[in-house]
Amino acid sequence: MGQKNLKVVRWRAAESCHCENACFSDVILADEPTGNLDGKTQNAIMDIFIRLVKKQDKCIIIVTHSPEVAQMADMKYELSKNSK
Repeated sequence: MGQKNLKVVRWRAAESCHCENACFSDVILADEPTGNLDGKTQNAIMDIFIRLVKKQDKCIIIVTHSPEVAQMADMKYELSKNSK
């Protein structure tokens, strides 16, 4: 799947949660949801996640390499080769 297609798939997946009560799960797992996105799209995805947390009381677990995305989290856990 090309990079352009990946952006579309990721955006549509997150956009489907944009509607009220569209996401039925209480926990959403997001593995690098903004990994290949430009800054504007990254912020749009994170805005959707933040709304889901605040308005629908969702728990979103995000795996990311982005310091900007990590900074938006309420709780952070960092994994490294040297962690015990």
